[in-house]
Amino acid sequence: MGHCEVIKAKVIFADEIFNFEDMRTVDTGIDLTNATFDTNNARIKICVLECGDFECVEDPCGTKKHKLKGKITFAICEDFKIKVGCKQKPMEHFFRVTKEFIFNKPFCEDLKNIHPNCPGLSIDKDSLECQIEKISGTNIIEIKDKTKFTQDLKIEVKIIAEIERLLCVSLCQNIGNIHLVRDC
Repeated sequence: MGHCEVIKAKVIFADEIFNFEDMRTVDTGIDLTNATFDTNNARIKICVLECGDFECVEDPCGTKKHKLKGKITFAICEDFKIKVGCKQKPMEHFFRVTKEFIFNKPFCEDLKNIHPNCPGLSIDKDSLECQIEKISGTNIIEIKDKTKFTQDLKIEVKIIAEIERLLCVSLCQNIGNIHLVRDC
C-alpha cells in the first residue's frame, strides 16, 4: 500500500567551468622605485557577491536556438607587502569584478523539457538559480612605474544553473523505498 507525496528537488539545467581574466593598473600613491613584492606572504580572497541575471541570447553559431547567458560579480580582497629598501609596507586592496558568461549547452528552448511528464508546464529563465561549485584564482602583480602596479587576475569557476522541480512520489511502507509516480 503506497502513499503519494509531493517533494521538491533541485535539478541541474546547465553546468560549466568558466575562466575569467581581469587586468588593471593600481595607483598606490607611494614611491615604488626599487620596490619588490613579498609574494611569500601574499593572500588573495575571491568571493562571489552575485550570480544569475539570466537571459536567453541568440546562438552566434546560427542554430536559431538561444543560449543561456548570465552575470557573475566577484569581490577580490588582496593582502600583500611591498618591500621598499629595508622597510615593508602592508598593502590591502579591494575591488569588484563583474563578468558575463554563456553556457554552451543546453539551449533555452530545453527549459520546456524540465517537466517531461507534464506537457504544457514549462519553466522560464527567471526560475533558474545560480550555484557555485568551485572557485580558484591566480594573481600576478608587477610594478609598472613610480607609483603604480599592474595585476593580472585569472579566475576559474564552475557555475551551475539549477531549477527547483516538484516530484510526485509513492512511499512504499513495506519495503522502505521511494518510487517516482510522476513529475509535475
